[in-house]
Amino acid sequence: MMIKSVSGDVLIAMPRLNLRQPELLMIATLKDTDFLKEVRNWNFTSDFEGTSLRRRGPSDFLLTAGGEQIYFGVRNGRLYVASTEQLADKACHGGSSDFPKKKVAGRYLSAAIDIGQMLGSYPEARLLLTTLPQLGEALDAIDCITLTSDSPQGIEVSLQTKKPVRDVFRNLWSLLSAK
Repeated sequence: MMIKSVSGDVLIAMPRLNLRQPELLMIATLKDTDFLKEVRNWNFTSDFEGTSLRRRGPSDFLLTAGGEQIYFGVRNGRLYVASTEQLADKACHGGSSDFPKKKVAGRYLSAAIDIGQMLGSYPEARLLLTTLPQLGEALDAIDCITLTSDSPQGIEVSLQTKKPVRDVFRNLWSLLSAK
C-alpha cells in the first residue's frame, strides 16, 4: 500500500558517501496516506526473525532488522526513508537540498553526482585518479554531473563546472590524445 501511494518524483540521496556506514535518504510525494491506517496490522516479526517495528511519533517509525535500523514515516505529505536518525529528523523540510530540481523535476530518471564530495569521501580514489595532472585538474574543475532522461531510450549528461567547460575538455582531451 505504501508503494502504491507514491505519486510523482522520488528523490534518493546519499548525503555522505561512506561504504562502511552509508547514509541514504529517500523522499517521495504521496497521493494518500491510507497505508498508515493499517499500522496495527503490520507484522514484520513473524516474517523475519529478529525484526521489530517501533513507533517514533504519530507517523514516524523505526524498523530494526538484522542489526540495521531504518527510519521511515510521513511528513508534509511525503514519505521518507532514512538510514540514520539525524536524516530522519531533517527529512521533508523542503528547501535544504542543492539538488538541481529544475533540471530533474518530472523526468523519467534523474541523478546527480557531487564529484567533490565523492572524491573527498574516498581519498585513495582521489589519489589514484589524480596521478595524471590533466585528470586531476579536470576533476577539480567539475562540481556535479547530472544524468536525466525523459524516456527509457535516452539519457542526457550535464556537467556543472567551476571553470569554463572548454578548459575542462581541453585538459581531458590532452590526456586522451597523449602518446
